[in-house]
Amino acid sequence: MEEKRRETANITEPVRELYVEIDIPDTAETAAGEIPKKHRGKRTFIAGAAAGIAVILVAELVFLNPFGGGLDLVALVLKSKVMEGLIDSHYLYDADKAAMQESMYMGLVYGLTEDDYSEYYPVESYTEQKKKTEGSYVGIGVSVNADSEGRGIHIVLVNADGPAEEAGLMADDIITAVNGESLAGAETSRAVELLTGEEGTFVTVTVLRGDETLEFEVERRTIVTVSVHSTVLTEEITGRRKVKGADIGYISIKTFNMETGKEFNEALETLIGDDEIAGLIIDLRNNGGGELTTCLDMLDRILPDNLTPVRVSDATPDNSERETDTSENTLLLQIESKTQVDTVFRANDGDHVDIPIVILVNERSASASEVFAGTLRDYGYKLIGKKTYGKGIVQTTYSLPDGTGIKFTTHQYRLAGGDLIHGKGLDPDIEVDFVPYDDYVTDKTVNYADGAVQPDMMKDAQIAAAVAEMDEQIYQAYQQQ
Repeated sequence: MEEKRRETANITEPVRELYVEIDIPDTAETAAGEIPKKHRGKRTFIAGAAAGIAVILVAELVFLNPFGGGLDLVALVLKSKVMEGLIDSHYLYDADKAAMQESMYMGLVYGLTEDDYSEYYPVESYTEQKKKTEGSYVGIGVSVNADSEGRGIHIVLVNADGPAEEAGLMADDIITAVNGESLAGAETSRAVELLTGEEGTFVTVTVLRGDETLEFEVERRTIVTVSVHSTVLTEEITGRRKVKGADIGYISIKTFNMETGKEFNEALETLIGDDEIAGLIIDLRNNGGGELTTCLDMLDRILPDNLTPVRVSDATPDNSERETDTSENTLLLQIESKTQVDTVFRANDGDHVDIPIVILVNERSASASEVFAGTLRDYGYKLIGKKTYGKGIVQTTYSLPDGTGIKFTTHQYRLAGGDLIHGKGLDPDIEVDFVPYDDYVTDKTVNYADGAVQPDMMKDAQIAAAVAEMDEQIYQAYQQQ
């Protein structure tokens, strides 16, 4: 299994996604950390009408040497030529042939009707998406998802001290246009393409805030993403303790990127290196996922290498065609493909964290964060908060020769205890609603989601519940000494 851990070490990541190379030929990269786009609206309806014609150049070759089966490439080429001729003869305006061709590629992906996560990335968008895996990129400092009502692109969070925040953009704003181009029903990749660019240039962003339409001029800058924050919840902050002087550590993880593992280990070293804390709260609320390998490395750092899950699903997968894994090391995750060949991940670093841990989750904890929380849950750690999003599938992004990319669902993951959670999510052991306690803190801004510290963390009902549970676990550990 050690060899398989190495096979998954090459990672790249776009805005809210994870790419992991998993021994797929050429330049395939796998994504497991994105909340899906909903309906693509008019732009993609047009692209869908042209679905399949994306392969015109390839089809020209296939015409002389057809593969047999699959798409009828000859028919697609012939039909596309007829459509192009009609457009050339009768279209009132000047046709942008490059845009038409790009829409054809989008249309091929749009035809994957059962896959809400499939997407085609033009060159500029794909380049910027990949840069984000390094933890920095040139943009305005926002994270976005498609708006469920098709009005535009929803701003999920705004980076603290970034150009978007300085200009006045806020979480929950709906970006309806960028530089005058409407984003109604658009792909998130199109928004990323328009918002990113050369450092020092400006972009005009039109947003819908409630019933009000606002316009902002925002400078593009290098955005450095800090994904981990930590602090100590001292006795003075939290109140009386059953075990006096037993401080509790708090680590917020808002995404999993290439720097997250390093940041997490540094936070652990600071908090537990000198026995400063007796327990740890890990906050995954509003964490939409990210790099799967980073997530697994962090789990390996936490868990001993010789554990058996204490929570086992009733589901019994058919293992008749799967690889045999006889390792006794702690199982972290299995990834299952269409061919039913598993990639098995196990702990093997010889290290672990020897203090009680609880995990905070909510409705926006998705994908890689659900792997993290679900794996710890299966080994007896408690989840506190609300039911998670329920994304248990993995996308693979293929880099195409012309610098573009195509992404679609290729795998599902199975947690250590056997659960497939796609569409189901994780139920917390202790369910606690979030109760807003001032104008600044909402359920969308907790867990440093906007990069800033909550004014009074103990007013957060979910954090308070985690502190109470951790206090009880510290006391029980103390009693057993």
